[in-house]
Amino acid sequence: MDCSRFSARTGARDPSQPLRVLLAARLLWDKGIAEYIAAARQLLGEGRAIRFLLAGDPDPGNPAAVPEATVRA
Repeated sequence: MDCSRFSARTGARDPSQPLRVLLAARLLWDKGIAEYIAAARQLLGEGRAIRFLLAGDPDPGNPAAVPEATVRA
């Protein structure tokens, strides 16, 4: 994929608001949910102003599914 067609918008982000990081994926361990959580915990532990968002649907029939209770926690 040629990413050169995308460009960063400078000055578009309000610096008084936390940076937002979104992971859009099915809620499966195989999709990197554990790594995303670990990175969020590390960065938040460093005092960074970041809001981590998770967008995805559960897949309860899949053995790699993240339990709903874990997602809510």
